[in-house]
Amino acid sequence: GTELDVLDLLSSLADKSLVTVDLERAEPRYSLLESARYYAREKLVARDEQQLVAASHARAYLEIAERLESTYDTDPDDVWISRAQYELDNWRAALEWSLGKGRDVALGLRLAAALGPVWMRRAAVEGRRWIRMALEAAAADAPPSVVARLELADANVAMHLTLWKHMLSSARRALGLFEQVGDRRGTAEAKIVAGRALALLGRPQEAEALLRTSLEMCQTLGIVRLTGTALESLAMARMTAGDLAGSRPLYLEALSVFADIQDEQSIATVSANLAGMEFRAGNPESALRLAQDALVTQRATNNPRVALLLCNISAYLVATRRFDEARDYAREGLTLAEERHMEVQIAWAVQHLAAIAALRHGEVQSESAAKDRRRAARILGFVDARLIALETSRKYTEQQERDALLTALREAIGAAALDDLMAAGAAMSEDRAVEESLYY
Repeated sequence: GTELDVLDLLSSLADKSLVTVDLERAEPRYSLLESARYYAREKLVARDEQQLVAASHARAYLEIAERLESTYDTDPDDVWISRAQYELDNWRAALEWSLGKGRDVALGLRLAAALGPVWMRRAAVEGRRWIRMALEAAAADAPPSVVARLELADANVAMHLTLWKHMLSSARRALGLFEQVGDRRGTAEAKIVAGRALALLGRPQEAEALLRTSLEMCQTLGIVRLTGTALESLAMARMTAGDLAGSRPLYLEALSVFADIQDEQSIATVSANLAGMEFRAGNPESALRLAQDALVTQRATNNPRVALLLCNISAYLVATRRFDEARDYAREGLTLAEERHMEVQIAWAVQHLAAIAALRHGEVQSESAAKDRRRAARILGFVDARLIALETSRKYTEQQERDALLTALREAIGAAALDDLMAAGAAMSEDRAVEESLYY
């Protein structure tokens, strides 16, 4: 049969060391050596068959992406992520061929949309670039169901990049389109994402109205993972409203749902949010324990939100005056945020480093302390201006630190000098702010 012929050919090529085989995975994986791949590509170009092969490749990897997307709610997290990670380079090639070269825009739109969960879990910054390219390429007659999924993916990656206004507007566009085409699952998810954005923007009552209807829809449809996300988002809305007692049981219910489907990343996200709740309740040590547990999982799964969690841990350590530890976490968070081009997390990290530099001196007056305070004031001015430019704002963790830092600086250097230094900082470039934050 054909399958046996293919296996014989692959075995023969492997014996000749032209193909490598990876047997470590659930399914054997065959790869051409780079030299053999280059030779094959040259032959295809010579025969003018390269486009036919690229088109066939793109169609095959669209099918793989859509199949993976369909199992997102049911597969164990580690299995799903492992499959997604292995195909990233092939999907990049298919997107570049279909969208970058504009050879099959309809296929590219479907592929960028199907990869929504992959972008959210593995590559938020890169995913945002492909999604924006797809949305810009979409013609007026593009299927509304596909555009809806692109807008939803855009909203989800905006959440991971802490761009809450953008998250809300994309989720609302997705919601309108899902309702238009009668997609109940899409409608439920878009309501969750829009509700979560409203909670993050400090509008808990509007958030809860959307989240309660989405929770009912998820339960009716039997979508377990989304049910957990709706519960967790409701917990966040309650926390934003200041109802910590009402928030805790919702978080615990969400944890139970995620534990049932072995969703380690979501368990870590809930633990990180529980840490934020404990910190807000005045329990920084409990917050640290929960956050550090979540960090272990986020590191192990290469979660794109590791930079944010490192910054939060730094803030908890600042609040307990453990400045050396806080600096290590903030610096690591800054490095990761820079590597991944996460602009908001860069701002958080340099704020934490500024707070550490200024607050570690207490009330001591020295030349070293004065320099650190002036730098901290400039950096604070930079962060304020950066957040306005990015159309985002501080949550409780960053805001309480800013308040403490501002009070300390005003007492140490006076209101007029503080205003001047912050105004100078507002004009600084990101590179300069990062450089200043690393002086100490």
